Amino acid sequence: MGQVSEQEIQDFLTKIESYLDDMPLSERQTGLIEFKNKLQSYQDAHPQMNFLQLKMSLGGPQLVANQIRLEKNHPLRTIRSQSVNRFAMIFFALSFFTFAALMGVVWWKLTPFYSSTEEKIVVLGGLIEIDRQLGQAKIGDSFDFGETTYKNIFEGTFEVPTTTTEDVTLEFDKAQMELTFTQDSRISWNCKVSDEPSDSFIKQEKELVTISLIGVGGSDCVFKLPSRLKYIVTGDSGKLDVIAPPNDLLVQLTNGIVAIAPDSELSYRFDLAVTNGFVDSQLKKLSVSDGIEIKVELANGSIQRKNL
Repeated sequence: MGQVSEQEIQDFLTKIESYLDDMPLSERQTGLIEFKNKLQSYQDAHPQMNFLQLKMSLGGPQLVANQIRLEKNHPLRTIRSQSVNRFAMIFFALSFFTFAALMGVVWWKLTPFYSSTEEKIVVLGGLIEIDRQLGQAKIGDSFDFGETTYKNIFEGTFEVPTTTTEDVTLEFDKAQMELTFTQDSRISWNCKVSDEPSDSFIKQEKELVTISLIGVGGSDCVFKLPSRLKYIVTGDSGKLDVIAPPNDLLVQLTNGIVAIAPDSELSYRFDLAVTNGFVDSQLKKLSVSDGIEIKVELANGSIQRKNL
């Protein structure tokens, strides 16, 4: 590798390995060898770039480790100390030499190669996306979420008529949302939003209450919901945490993560479907035929068990 010493390479690999300590030894070693070979090929093709420049463009061992995790189908480790911009540039660099042999095809099929706006970074035509406001990082079918950047506080309550209401529909464009349940008859919410909703964001129609956060640009909310009602939740993109659902629930999400924390004192019948991604096997094992129905339909992402 030009003027690069073997010790420099080994030091870098050792630091990468420290972020892979939860992976099986064989997968860890295979991943490191594959990365070293890619590094060799990239250095040979770009002799003008010294090793320090290459490490700076990669952004550090933790981001390289996350690329290895993706290739080995292991969950990412959250990168708390890196800025979103740097995070995107790192994966751009990694993707570059990972797909170097197919670069012409990628350029043709996945243009634009890199684009950036105030809200979003898109790399490789959407293979990698960073939503700054939502705190969402998407790499293929895998998603990771950090803190949102919404600033407007939106709080309130709504008294649900106890004699007529049976169902609640909650809809959003993009959001990080936690649903908790209470014996109270009121719906309450504590949100941070991009733009404050109109007065009609929640409305009563005979037996149905509809809560709509569509059009607010994004939200980060905690809802406390009456446990006696049934719920339908629909959204485009985001992370939904459902804590101890006491009644039937239908979730339809296009992209993101649905995390369910079952109540240990209740029984559930899980109907979980992901088109591109995975379903946590622990949830499937809990399913019984006569339990509370929890149905989740997800296009891209994962359905996970969340511990209380």
